[in-house]
Amino acid sequence: MTIIAGGCLIGMVVITTLNIIVRRAPFHAPILGSAEISTFLGAMLISLALPLNQLRKGNIAVEMLSSSLPPLVRLVLEKIVLLISGVTCVAIGWQLFEHGFVLAERGEVSMTLAVPFYPLIYVSGLCFEMLAFVLFVQAAAGSDRTDT
Repeated sequence: MTIIAGGCLIGMVVITTLNIIVRRAPFHAPILGSAEISTFLGAMLISLALPLNQLRKGNIAVEMLSSSLPPLVRLVLEKIVLLISGVTCVAIGWQLFEHGFVLAERGEVSMTLAVPFYPLIYVSGLCFEMLAFVLFVQAAAGSDRTDT
């Protein structure tokens, strides 16, 4: 997933750079659908990076209140937050799949390039389900903090 996400980032950079170059003299011709392609790649980049980011605990944690709590209470709260987050991600993934099915059924395509984008919605749904799995595993695992 990380390699694919990196490829999406590189693709965004390449398409944006090329679009800037060809808009100027002597070409004066922007790349048709470059904004659409960049949007798709950006959505895939973010979706694909979510599970690994959580696995590496790359999210910002605000601990102003929790740092003053006893270690056991902090641990229990952390587990509750992970479980609630996991359930939320399952629901988001499920809704993304539902939305993808509707878009596929209707034959929805992107405006400029007429590309069906429901497969991207499915990938995002799968990524949210994987994120939920990571959250549930982290909730079930023991704490890795040294102060608990």
